[in-house]
Amino acid sequence: MSTVTDTQIQVRLTQDLKEQASVLFEKMGMSLSEAVRTFLSQAVAEQGMPFRAHIPNKETITAIKEVEAGGGTKYKNPEAFFKEMDI
Repeated sequence: MSTVTDTQIQVRLTQDLKEQASVLFEKMGMSLSEAVRTFLSQAVAEQGMPFRAHIPNKETITAIKEVEAGGGTKYKNPEAFFKEMDI
């Protein structure tokens, strides 16, 4: 892969999303541009989205709405969840 930049893309997004993503990727040791290049490189390598993109089913939508409304069970840590699930 060439390290020389020979083209540009433009992406429209909110300032808030750009700032949040920049902070996240900075913590990971990369710039927003490097993160986008990584995403695109991985998409090409996998010949598709580098993550599972899907439309949630009715059960998942119901669960999302429940959590957004303040419902659902909250756990202090993963271990507490695993214990309740008997995992």
